[in-house]
Amino acid sequence: MGKSSAAHRHRCFGVLLAGALTLLGLSGCAEVLSLQPKGLAAERIADLWWFQFFLALPFFLAVVILLLLAIRRHSRGGDVRQRNHGMKMIVWGGAILPALAMLALMSHTIYTLVAVTEPAQHAELSVEVQGKMWWWKIGYSNGEETIFTANEIHIPAGEPVALELSSDNVIHSFWVPELNGKRDLIPGIPEGFWIQADQPGTYHGQCAEFCGAQHAKMHFLVIAHEREEFLEWLELERQPARVLVEGDENFRGQQAFLEAACVSCHTIRGTIASGMIGPDLTHMGSRRELAAGTLSNVTGNLAAWIVDSQQFKPGNLMPPMPLPPQDLLGVIDYLQSLR
Repeated sequence: MGKSSAAHRHRCFGVLLAGALTLLGLSGCAEVLSLQPKGLAAERIADLWWFQFFLALPFFLAVVILLLLAIRRHSRGGDVRQRNHGMKMIVWGGAILPALAMLALMSHTIYTLVAVTEPAQHAELSVEVQGKMWWWKIGYSNGEETIFTANEIHIPAGEPVALELSSDNVIHSFWVPELNGKRDLIPGIPEGFWIQADQPGTYHGQCAEFCGAQHAKMHFLVIAHEREEFLEWLELERQPARVLVEGDENFRGQQAFLEAACVSCHTIRGTIASGMIGPDLTHMGSRRELAAGTLSNVTGNLAAWIVDSQQFKPGNLMPPMPLPPQDLLGVIDYLQSLR
């Protein structure tokens, strides 16, 4: 009994220490968005950017050279009277060449808009993405039911995926620079969009429209799988959580969760927890991050987030949950077992 109590105290100390490190910002998720195109739409947008760059470069260099020549002539003194350089320079430099450049730019822009508006291949998969305060609600529907996850969009690689974007609060902007451009989520106006990842991998996204105090901490992941792996993930995601009975591992954690205020805001399918305010936690243990990319999904971060999430995202809708240490440990073990 004494050894068990000592082990329990040591475990509590470990959780609290990890939580303290989290509060100091040593366990956060600071991801940098990549601008390297990894999908068809992103490649078209990148091509347009480089086309504009190389189209504008000769005009920029010409202006700089003429400016330097004018400065040099002025510094030498001498005759600075206005001179007539002829109509040819005015017509070519001020009308014909700029008009040709604008025509080329307009043509390339229209071509790009056509290419990125709709995918060339029909999208078989449709995913719901709703901007919340400040996280992302992700839904997968099979026509009969819709299952929800949070802050991770899983897709098959090598094919377009349709997105149904919406917001239930303010204007957000969905942006995965490696896969496509930005698209605003305007409250009350559903918006269609699409993404495509050429290869399996993890792509980082971010809200690109200032939406409130924690706008910068509204991150998400797009995780592209091989198609068979994606179908396996989707089938697993559709399964409800197993209801534990007395004697099962993590049963006490399940009871502590269901008896706390957590059930008012969160859903765990298969249990009485059916709250709709916060993220669905049915498979929370499999997620890589917490709080829309604010923290990595490890024990210390989860403990600190439950105890006082306001330390990390002030103004978010989750109140502090000062659970007794034994209940806190049980809830953490239970949530991490939901895979």
